[in-house]
Amino acid sequence: MAQAATQMPGPGPHVRVLLTVRHVRLAGQIERVKVQARLRLPSMPERDSALASLAYRGPRLWESGVMVKMRYSFAAAIAALVLSSCQPVAEDPKPAGSSPSTEGDLSMGEAIERLAVGPEHDGGYERDEFKLWVDADHDGCDTRREVLMQEAVEKPEQGEDCRLSGGKWTSYYDGKTTTNARALDIDHVVPLAEAWASGAHGWDADKRERYANDLGAKRSLVAVSLGPNRSKGDKDPAQWMPPAKDAYCRYMSDWVVTKLRWQLTVDQAEHKALRKHSNSCPDTIRYEKAK
Repeated sequence: MAQAATQMPGPGPHVRVLLTVRHVRLAGQIERVKVQARLRLPSMPERDSALASLAYRGPRLWESGVMVKMRYSFAAAIAALVLSSCQPVAEDPKPAGSSPSTEGDLSMGEAIERLAVGPEHDGGYERDEFKLWVDADHDGCDTRREVLMQEAVEKPEQGEDCRLSGGKWTSYYDGKTTTNARALDIDHVVPLAEAWASGAHGWDADKRERYANDLGAKRSLVAVSLGPNRSKGDKDPAQWMPPAKDAYCRYMSDWVVTKLRWQLTVDQAEHKALRKHSNSCPDTIRYEKAK
């Protein structure tokens, strides 16, 4: 079997036609020539490409085992005739609520430079503006329990009404390990008050609830020891860093990803503090924009 491919201009702008011609020897005398023409539009996924397929039985193309040269212009002409009636179809705009775009493979420094720098919004924050610990997927487990199960280094057993027993956790803020889930807080890496001042004050209640219970990114919510979380409070990286110094890069990465994911701003002092540590952090940043 021999195979060749050629290209020809398509019937409209930004259209490319690929022709694939296959020669298959049949019964030593007749050759079946299959011409496959694919209409490719740069803006369309491969699976949506228009496809026209023709089959042509030509005269004997083999003599003494040697293939006689075929004129591909004939195949091209057939494909062009079929495709001439095709009109490129504009790609439908992405519908609202479709999958969020993914950004990734950024260095820490590159990710920090993507953050919008601006003054914080002053006043108006109330914790009740963010509805906490909902059961968004209606599986019987609220956000706190979902995070505990995600963060466990030894998984707890799940009982009736999502009661957890057993399990082991390591708080990366201070490196301490515990088997007592009650000794852990579920921390918003970017605190609710910080989120409010950085853009959440302009969100509706539904978006604030999604932020407060964000299980779509493992970096947003973490199970940590009570002490470090209480000392952190509403502070940003210019005011507080984890007591475990080997946690600095992970914490900065989590902070930057959360801010980028939710398109929250940073103030000047915060931006300076992030840049200060960025060169020593080899982390590769990957994030997905929240809806």
